[in-house]
Amino acid sequence: MNIYVLITVSGGFVSDVKFYSNLSEAIYELDRLYETMDLECESAAIFSPEGIIFSTYSIAERTFIIANP
Repeated sequence: MNIYVLITVSGGFVSDVKFYSNLSEAIYELDRLYETMDLECESAAIFSPEGIIFSTYSIAERTFIIANP
């Protein structure tokens, strides 16, 4: 079973860390956060044991790359 980590950064500091066993739940939460974030000073990303999967940057740039989900 993979564990996915959603890390939120604000002003250059980690502001929240959440763990998910289901990737779709993590993506849903990232999408929800994206709607309210100030992208000038906040960001978030989902990581798996293999590395980054999805980020607010990829949403903003419309580049959707999911590697090793």
